[in-house]
Amino acid sequence: MRKCELLVPAGGSKQFIAAVENGADAVYVGGKSFNARVNAQNFSDEEIEKAIDYAHLRNVKTYITMNTLLDDEELAEAYQQACRYYSMGVDALIIQDLGLGKLLKERLPDLPLHLSTQGGVYDSKGVLAAAKLGYERVVMARELTFDEIREAVSTGVEIEVFVHGALCICYSGQCQLSRFIGGRSGNKGACAQPCRLPYSGIKGEKYPLSPKDLCLVEEIGKLAEAGVASLKIEGRMKSPEYVAVVTSVYRKYLDEWQRKGSYKVSKEDWEALKQVFNRGGFTKGYFYGNPGADLMSPDFSKNAGVFVGTVNSNSTGPLVEINTEKEIVKGDYIEIRSRELTGNLVTYAEPIGKNRMRVGDIKSEVKKGDKVYRLTSSKMMKEAKKTFDNITFEEGKFIRKAPIKAEVKIIAGKEFSLTVRAAGVEARVKSNIIPEVSESGRSCGETVKLQIAKTGGTAFYVDNIAIEEPVPAHIQLSAVNALRRQALPELEGKIKEKYKRMADRKPLPERTKNRTELARDERGIEIYFDSKESFFDNRSKDIVEKCRSIAGDKIRALVPISQYEECMTKAEELNIGLMPYVAGMSKGKNEFWLEKNLDRIARVLRDDGTGVYAGNIGQIELLADAGLKVYGDYGLNISNSEAYRAYGELGMQEGIKSLEWAEATAGSIPLMITEHKFNNTVITDRKGAQYSIKFDESTDKSVLKAHKSAIDWNKIKSDYKVKSIRIYV
Repeated sequence: MRKCELLVPAGGSKQFIAAVENGADAVYVGGKSFNARVNAQNFSDEEIEKAIDYAHLRNVKTYITMNTLLDDEELAEAYQQACRYYSMGVDALIIQDLGLGKLLKERLPDLPLHLSTQGGVYDSKGVLAAAKLGYERVVMARELTFDEIREAVSTGVEIEVFVHGALCICYSGQCQLSRFIGGRSGNKGACAQPCRLPYSGIKGEKYPLSPKDLCLVEEIGKLAEAGVASLKIEGRMKSPEYVAVVTSVYRKYLDEWQRKGSYKVSKEDWEALKQVFNRGGFTKGYFYGNPGADLMSPDFSKNAGVFVGTVNSNSTGPLVEINTEKEIVKGDYIEIRSRELTGNLVTYAEPIGKNRMRVGDIKSEVKKGDKVYRLTSSKMMKEAKKTFDNITFEEGKFIRKAPIKAEVKIIAGKEFSLTVRAAGVEARVKSNIIPEVSESGRSCGETVKLQIAKTGGTAFYVDNIAIEEPVPAHIQLSAVNALRRQALPELEGKIKEKYKRMADRKPLPERTKNRTELARDERGIEIYFDSKESFFDNRSKDIVEKCRSIAGDKIRALVPISQYEECMTKAEELNIGLMPYVAGMSKGKNEFWLEKNLDRIARVLRDDGTGVYAGNIGQIELLADAGLKVYGDYGLNISNSEAYRAYGELGMQEGIKSLEWAEATAGSIPLMITEHKFNNTVITDRKGAQYSIKFDESTDKSVLKAHKSAIDWNKIKSDYKVKSIRIYV
């Protein structure tokens, strides 16, 4: 059985060290550009190379995220950055943009690529499509059940699954809300996390878009046994203490499962995971099916901490008496949930009886019975810090060391040499001091073993020492120590060098960048209807007439493929073209419909000469194999000319660009697509902007849009002079 990897995030050097020292098999990081967490500390090129070397010395892999969408103008710079990472010896790049991936597979074919969860792969068809494009591993969408994960594993492609940390309410890669609100695109690495902000409109829910954090610590054995290649912890924005605690807990139980085939998570470890960060508890997400309300944290979008007690009596501060269920010590950070949240660092803590304490410095009024939560545990932070404090990539009291094998030749009158081996390389050094025959007849072998084993502040420990000593010999201890001090740095250098590579840095070829935006040969307008109901609505006729005044008869309506046949008569009445689309996130109901009806609907579409829009990487070959003309929809996130080439390998003929290029003037653009079922509703943000959430029965997905989003017809008319147009209803 293939070993299951524990993959841990690091937003900075301390987090990286915390990950490795606490048991990560691999660490993923981001550079200063082209990564989806630009607000993390991130790494300079120099820091990344040091991190890679530090990890390789300990048999740990480093993956670098280059998981943003790229414009044509950014491709050359992104490619050169990837070349630098390649030369440093990175073990893989995590990619969202298939255009960049296409270039890298052509130019650096031996560089492993992992398709990011932002690629939106949710089934085995998507996994196989990614593999065809050269991806060694696929990071699956976080909305999958265990059975769906197991099906993905059955493809034989490496599968990576998130097991802990923050969840997005929207399918990764499909969110436009942050860009729509403030111009900060999640697909460009600048997400402002609007899902964690308060909204009104749903009774009793202050944060209706905020899920709990994922925790699958109880399921890691099940995932490993199923053949999942990598268990991924989320959190490149988190502290090194968070990384240390979560890594150590998951390492403990993954090892225990691999050793015994079973484990039970202790109460203390559950407490540790909750204490270091949780949003109103944890969820297992969709692992056992749709969790409904259990997915969400409507009361808190930040760390909820752990319950430690209640306020004993009314107080206006700074001292508050608390009936404690858990210990509070100086240095903890507590929060009291009174009429308003109030909290502070505990600067004073005095026991005043059994399970009672007086603490300060609380600066707001609190009432008897108010609940008290500990957001940060001073003791936990100190213990976690011990694992990475006073350690750099080059020196420190390392916990994590790699095993080496040593061979020592003590040949009296001839040779004293040491050979050390690790990671498939070896270093052999020979002393200029020659051993003498032992006058006492006693061997020096055991003494030499003890000295060679003193690896001190290096990255190694000696796993095995073989001594060749034909006759008892004598050698000075200083000579033994000198040989060890010479051999180990040489071995370090050879291990680091083993991973270095030369990159092809030639300029990129010029490609045609002015691609057709829509699935047609000439300029026209497409009207994207989210359902047959919106197509049959009286408003559709008015929209069509306004489009006709701009584009004449070059108008086409787009409708869900499962409703295409029902819409044909209406399209004839309106005297416009009609074309179906397969929604990007079609996992579940829509996917089942397509599998059952594809042959029949394909015959209808072939007879009409009509193509179909595909919104997910896993749909393209399926539709093309049915003999259909396949066009790429917005869900593919096409953002550059190389991405067109990549999708073309799968059978796409043409496509529309990502919604990253869509403007609010184009109507009701989908801003979020989520597996969570909301009842149709309208929510309002802090600035009064409203958003509608509509559940789509055909796809079993909820879609969030700007409420009453208007089409700017003057802008549409102006833009139509130079390009094709799509509007959203």
